[in-house]
Amino acid sequence: MYLLIDAGGTSTKGFLYDGKKVVSTYRGPPGSVATVGFERSVKAIEQVVHFYKARFDGISIALAGTDVHDNLETARNLIYNRIGKFAPKVKIEHDAHVVLLSNAEEGCSMIAGTGSIIYCFDGKRRIIKGDRGWLVGDPCSGFWFGREYLKAVLEEFQGLKRISCMLKSSGFKEEDELVKFLYQNSCNQEKIASFSSKLFSCVTMDPDARSILQKGLRDIWRIIILATRTSNQNSLYYFGGLFNSDIFENSFLNFVFHMKERYKIDLKR
Repeated sequence: MYLLIDAGGTSTKGFLYDGKKVVSTYRGPPGSVATVGFERSVKAIEQVVHFYKARFDGISIALAGTDVHDNLETARNLIYNRIGKFAPKVKIEHDAHVVLLSNAEEGCSMIAGTGSIIYCFDGKRRIIKGDRGWLVGDPCSGFWFGREYLKAVLEEFQGLKRISCMLKSSGFKEEDELVKFLYQNSCNQEKIASFSSKLFSCVTMDPDARSILQKGLRDIWRIIILATRTSNQNSLYYFGGLFNSDIFENSFLNFVFHMKERYKIDLKR
């Protein structure tokens, strides 16, 4: 039996694998180091291990928020100390590295979920673009879209923009209610990211919502081009929770349809 763990910004998922198929799944709280910190990340991973109350032939962990090498090494040491006794082999890697190598030995991957990253591997070098945390990075991520949506809603409350689908769909009745929410949750990546779905629901009706979506796509495309050129790779695999939205996925595919030919990028799901 092997335990596979995906510790991301929205949840930590566990998959019990018997060598042929996944026989059980588990879902717990967020486990991304960047989202919840080292201690809560390790606890989320421990919860998955303790849920199964067993020893395993191996444990493989895809851990988000560890693109800084020191963070990955710190997380590895903490996790090995806490769960090493449950399996003779415990493998911990950046989640983008796991996603890419589960499909190819080299290339690039785009992950767009609570956060975002463009990650390339040429067999030796790891090249990371975008990403770098929700405060200054993560373009075209759930948090980025949620933040831009809430900024637009605030501007509508203040009369700086016309009332649109965004304010009407937000659930906030008055400006003070929104401001209180922002003060209490400005660093809660998961909560802010949850508003991305409200933005996407307004795209077909509201040009301002459509403009926000297009800006996110333009920003991530610039980073994709830089990453593929720097790594000399032309395969791009795309994954992440945002692609569960048909509106986002279709918008992404329509946006890159002509450009990928121009830049000779092989787009793969």
